[in-house]
Amino acid sequence: LNISEEAKEYLSEEGYDIKYGARPLKGVIRGKLRRPLAKKIVAGEFNEGDIVSVTLKNGELHWEKQKI
Repeated sequence: LNISEEAKEYLSEEGYDIKYGARPLKGVIRGKLRRPLAKKIVAGEFNEGDIVSVTLKNGELHWEKQKI
């Protein structure tokens, strides 16, 4: 799993709260990375051994299988 710097910045901004600091980051990673990745694996979009890239496009995470 390769995550672009822009996507990392997006996740860190989404996961930061003035009151709680970075505590919400775990939930953001679960909701924006882990669950969507799991759903894509179950749906057959990604398979074992695939290299998956996550980038930010138009303010949303974009998933793509890298061609080797």
